[in-house]
Amino acid sequence: MKPAILPAVSLLVFCPALLAQTKTVTIPQSLAKVEGNAFEMRPFSYNRVRVAQHIGASMLKGAIAKGNTITALAYRRDGSTFVGLTMVRPPRRGTTDPTWTIRMGNMTTSASKPLPFHTRPSGGRGRGPIVRTAFTAKRVKFPNLTHTKGVLPAFTLKFPLDIPFVHNGTNLVIDHSVYESRNQIFGYFIDAHRGKVDQGSSKTYGSSCPPGLNRAYALSSNPGGGAIELYEFDGPKQSAALCVIGVSKTSWGAVKLPWDLSSLGLKGCSLQASMDIFYPVPTNESGRANLTIPLPPTARHANVTFWNQWINLDKRISPAFPLTLSNGVEVRSGATIGNIGNVDAALVYGIGLNNLVNGLYGFVDPGMALVTQFTLK
Repeated sequence: MKPAILPAVSLLVFCPALLAQTKTVTIPQSLAKVEGNAFEMRPFSYNRVRVAQHIGASMLKGAIAKGNTITALAYRRDGSTFVGLTMVRPPRRGTTDPTWTIRMGNMTTSASKPLPFHTRPSGGRGRGPIVRTAFTAKRVKFPNLTHTKGVLPAFTLKFPLDIPFVHNGTNLVIDHSVYESRNQIFGYFIDAHRGKVDQGSSKTYGSSCPPGLNRAYALSSNPGGGAIELYEFDGPKQSAALCVIGVSKTSWGAVKLPWDLSSLGLKGCSLQASMDIFYPVPTNESGRANLTIPLPPTARHANVTFWNQWINLDKRISPAFPLTLSNGVEVRSGATIGNIGNVDAALVYGIGLNNLVNGLYGFVDPGMALVTQFTLK
């Protein structure tokens, strides 16, 4: 009887162990076996830093579910910097390894556009999602990060959590902090991924009159990511000007473009864009003018092309017909809506000075994710 009973007893003994098995998942999920498109010094290259990594529920879906317990975090070195060389993070001579703390929290506020505040440090200032300590403050000896050319680095920078963290299915924040008595910066780069944002483009064409003056330039943007900025430099000082926006650079009604204005006495001048919309924008004391065009986060403002030119009240070419013109600028708005690309994550951070690391405000870097391995139970 005993031999027959042993297998059943063994199964009962090992069932708890089977149920307690752990697994690892990588966020972003697509980068488990692929290098991210960026590298990052924050937070592990610094001795005075606070970095809160916000990760959206959309990035966690299918990998970390509601009720999952996170027992460890791990990071890997970046494989594109210092290829073949080992990254080291030794303590400064005469000092000890840094005291590191990790806090974690579930949150319902936006992960890709978090409020520019740090999560609340224990006993200190700061506002943000409610968090608690998961990795208690302790000296951490950072491993040397080796690299073999052509081989994806392993997740060798590990933080086993002292207090496992239960995810509730919402967004997630991981808050790293350290503040040593003496600051030091290391070449200790980890793998990261940044959202690819098409911010549009701009390029100049044609020539201005007078030559080399009335130079037009533009900075493009994308819907929800900022505004398009149109500039003219070296125009007539404190003078009237029109900022022209056209839907074509080849025709304006029956007029073919560019339209040579030499017949009007404006030698070297030509109309480069159809005059469909124009704004009066006076030049300042240095001859500069600019116009800002906001781009709401809507699809109708995405991937739109227009042509821009400036027309000035200016006697420098012809006192009898006092107009001069800039070169043309072709402007395309970006196709991406917002400024985070496809990465629903952000870093909120402060580096260096005490008021930045432990103060009330933090800087926000949207669309940025540290490639992180989670151990789940």
